[in-house]
Amino acid sequence: FDKDYRFPVPNDEGINGGREYTLTDQEIQAIQAYGVDYDPYYDDPYTLEELPPGHEVDNVRIDKVFGDHVYVSGRTMEIFYKDQDSGLFFRQGSRP
Repeated sequence: FDKDYRFPVPNDEGINGGREYTLTDQEIQAIQAYGVDYDPYYDDPYTLEELPPGHEVDNVRIDKVFGDHVYVSGRTMEIFYKDQDSGLFFRQGSRP
């Protein structure tokens, strides 16, 4: 898989890019406390509407128990885990 590829996501331009949900300053500081730079593409949560459209990938699998979304396109795979409390989705590896 191509780990450097970024799936296209609506409103994904610059910091926050007009997205509805972003991390708070405290959450960003918690990420940076681990020595990791904050990257809104990876770290900010996504609504269902903000997930990559299915027509731009070869295969979309939705976990029937947890609601996680797995996108496969060519040699690239992207996983979005659904937070059961908020209903928002987080990219694999985005939450410490």
